[in-house]
Amino acid sequence: GCYLAYSGRGQPGEARLSLPEVNRYSIDVIDAWEMTVTPLAGHYSGVCRIPLPSKSYIALRIQKVE
Repeated sequence: GCYLAYSGRGQPGEARLSLPEVNRYSIDVIDAWEMTVTPLAGHYSGVCRIPLPSKSYIALRIQKVE
């Protein structure tokens, strides 16, 4: 599975996610303005906090690790 979270103009300093605990997920930070994709280190599951750059038009691509 894959999820996409987009914040648009109002960007918080972190994202709070509640992912299924039975799976592990990789997360990429997508800067839609700069056209960059930055993978975060590690894998995530359950409730987690993801630090974000304090700028607009940031998205998270969350992908299940097989």
